[in-house]
Amino acid sequence: MLCRQDKVGYAGLQLFNPCSPISVSMNDQYQLSAYDYYLPENQIAQHPAVQRDKSRLLVLDSVCNTTEHRLFNDITELLKPGDLLVVNNSKVFPARLLGRKETGGKVEMLLLHFPELVTADSDTGTARALALIKSSKRPRQGSMLSFGGNLQAQVDVLRPDGKVELTLFYPPAADLEQLLE
Repeated sequence: MLCRQDKVGYAGLQLFNPCSPISVSMNDQYQLSAYDYYLPENQIAQHPAVQRDKSRLLVLDSVCNTTEHRLFNDITELLKPGDLLVVNNSKVFPARLLGRKETGGKVEMLLLHFPELVTADSDTGTARALALIKSSKRPRQGSMLSFGGNLQAQVDVLRPDGKVELTLFYPPAADLEQLLE
């Protein structure tokens, strides 16, 4: 995290300017619609840069309200004494799943974290997850959702804040991470 009033940059790091207003309110942050925006497919990196220090860096000068395109290896020129740099080493996983409810209706699920493994015995692999669900009608507690032939989810708890607690079921020999891809 790069925090300074004069410049804030972004390239694979989460950079935050404490002087900028937050665009998503606390009440909206768990609504799936708050994360909908247009991003052209050709602007989404499919693979990391071969030379990671040559990846793109967008620099925002919040005093002049200008942006500048640089390379990540320029970040040392932007950091000043007293700046804080926090490296985001989290692993990205495909969190958006498209499936069907028991009724046949379409459902879109956004996992809020990677599912926690519960069991992987000889009968069924199970994992617990927290998600946002978008469908024509909210699924009922206890209902099953299907995401392809090898992944199902049972709706365990419908929270008042819009989140849903789920149990995922998958073949025990399958790798859950691969099923989510």
